[in-house]
Amino acid sequence: MAGPHDDLLGVTVRDRVTGFEGMVTSQTRYLAGCDRVEVTPPVGRNGKLREKGWCDVLTVDVVEDGPIYRPAMPFAVSGG
Repeated sequence: MAGPHDDLLGVTVRDRVTGFEGMVTSQTRYLAGCDRVEVTPPVGRNGKLREKGWCDVLTVDVVEDGPIYRPAMPFAVSGG
């Protein structure tokens, strides 16, 4: 069953609770319905990678629409 937060990969979001902002690089769905997204912030001014964070999908707002990444086969089996 599709919902409004099903296609956030590659979208830039900001968490309303923490202010954390970055691109959604992973999504996780749970049976209990507490779906989460992994947010990767941009590289810092010093050129170093910053730590990723997990946010509840219900607390994130889209800052920059995307998505940049579209999988060719959303649920492809790797066979490995």
